[in-house]
Amino acid sequence: MKAKATPLENLFWIMKQRVEALFAERGGLPAMVFITENGAEGTRNKFETPCTVGRDVASDSEFLSQLSYELRLDFGDEGVSCFACAYPARVTHLRTPAHQPKNIEAVVIEAHCREGGHMCAHREVIADPLRLGALSPIENVIGAFGSLLNTGAIR
Repeated sequence: MKAKATPLENLFWIMKQRVEALFAERGGLPAMVFITENGAEGTRNKFETPCTVGRDVASDSEFLSQLSYELRLDFGDEGVSCFACAYPARVTHLRTPAHQPKNIEAVVIEAHCREGGHMCAHREVIADPLRLGALSPIENVIGAFGSLLNTGAIR
């Protein structure tokens, strides 16, 4: 008998399906996509944040820092208990046939819960024809946004 999926697992798989639908509809993922869950109310919200900041305006770390700060405040005010996000990124594969690191364009999918659960994976963006590759192995890592639900950081 299969165990019931956790809220974290549910959000991860819902986000994976959302990414597939958006990618097919738009021919890519030009925005950061979020799904949040309020544990007390059991409600879910979906929203997108455009990826429009150029590297000449802000570095990746500056952009990530500012976005994380704003989301952490929003999530605290809204009582978010779990969330999933997806975003375009460059991912470095370390295990390649030639044993050389390889940078690829990908869509990263993360899911995180206040209780500390984390899921992170990616799908390579394949150019010709444009499509998403297979889901990478899912890892239990904090990823880029895993600290947003850190209760000590919300003030």
